[in-house]
Amino acid sequence: MEDITQIHSFSHGEFRRLYVPNSFEFEPGLSLIECKTQQGTVDFGVLLKICFNPENIENENREIISSRIEERNMNHCKIEFSTKSKDYLLKRIFWKDQTYELSITDQRTGSVVFDDEAGEILKRISSPILLISDSYLSERPMIYGGFALFSKGRMGAMATTWARTLGITTPSLEVDGNGIWYINDGWETKPISNEINNQSNAIHLLKSIAQAVVRKQEKGSCPLVYLDFKNQMSSFGLISLIDFVKGICQEHAIQFLISMREVPVTEKNILTISEYAL
Repeated sequence: MEDITQIHSFSHGEFRRLYVPNSFEFEPGLSLIECKTQQGTVDFGVLLKICFNPENIENENREIISSRIEERNMNHCKIEFSTKSKDYLLKRIFWKDQTYELSITDQRTGSVVFDDEAGEILKRISSPILLISDSYLSERPMIYGGFALFSKGRMGAMATTWARTLGITTPSLEVDGNGIWYINDGWETKPISNEINNQSNAIHLLKSIAQAVVRKQEKGSCPLVYLDFKNQMSSFGLISLIDFVKGICQEHAIQFLISMREVPVTEKNILTISEYAL
């Protein structure tokens, strides 16, 4: 499997709660996305994920869909992305959650393949990693578990050092042989999911970043990660966290899309997900 090293742009039409078409240009390292509702965040992640699904509908289903709907009810999606060896343009047309048409263009050669042939290319590519609906709060390795105890130890040490650098008071973060994250306060060891306070979401974010960094170092690449971050920090603490994470993503050439309910006004190039009005 080949990882997506970067998604450059993503545009889409109507999908579930995402009634208004959106078009995004992503930063090489960290991109911030503002979405006012949990459901909008989930729908955006699901759409991003199914665009890379290698499965396609059968031709007979396409004929049935064609007889039922008009062009204006189609969701046209377009994604420009790169792997280590190629640059691609993916186009996918949906009706509801079903694929009507799929094509992939190799942007270096100009060659285009459709439907099943395009699906064969997607089967060889790792799709983006989605950490939504609090999944990044899990103590299990959602991005990478590490090859050996040494790499697991490095992930724990990274996350601990980063948290303390940001002034987040935390016991040591450790990863066991199964990739499970724990907190060791010197007296006892407990699952990291038990850590609940106004800084715990930041700790879980740093844990996710550490997994991505070590995966990139050990496997040569890491897919794009889309993460729904529920902020409980002060404005100053959040700004410091964002700046710190940006630096890590740029230094290690990993790509994160982080969705928040409200992005600090100090940030530039904020991407906003448009959805149904409440």
